[in-house]
Amino acid sequence: MMPGEAKETVETKDGTIGKYTSHLFMTVDETGLYGAGWVDYEPGVKLDKQGELAANRDNFIKGLGAKLTSETKIVFEGHPGIEFTGESDKLIFRSRVYVVENRPYMVLVGWRPGQHEPDISNTILTSFQLTAAKP
Repeated sequence: MMPGEAKETVETKDGTIGKYTSHLFMTVDETGLYGAGWVDYEPGVKLDKQGELAANRDNFIKGLGAKLTSETKIVFEGHPGIEFTGESDKLIFRSRVYVVENRPYMVLVGWRPGQHEPDISNTILTSFQLTAAKP
């Protein structure tokens, strides 16, 4: 649902609970910044789902040098999630994070301060779906 072609970034790191690989797809246009991604952990890693939601939120906020402005618990098909908003001097954003099984997913929309939230925000944030893997 993102406008334009998304650029993929894949990064593997060592974390406090083991090695993980993050997959992020981002696109930017004149209306804002749009992204979606997920993290794959090593087999055998057991996630504390609420802790993982908080860690994703906190790491995202910290990475942008932003402050958290709101947070709401949400549920996606029975899986825990949060929607949160934040702002820095360069970006205002809204994001949803879900933890499904052992995989956290994030969807986000951002825009510049002084601009209105893009009209497509709700469409992007609610477009998240789980699909079966192709053989």
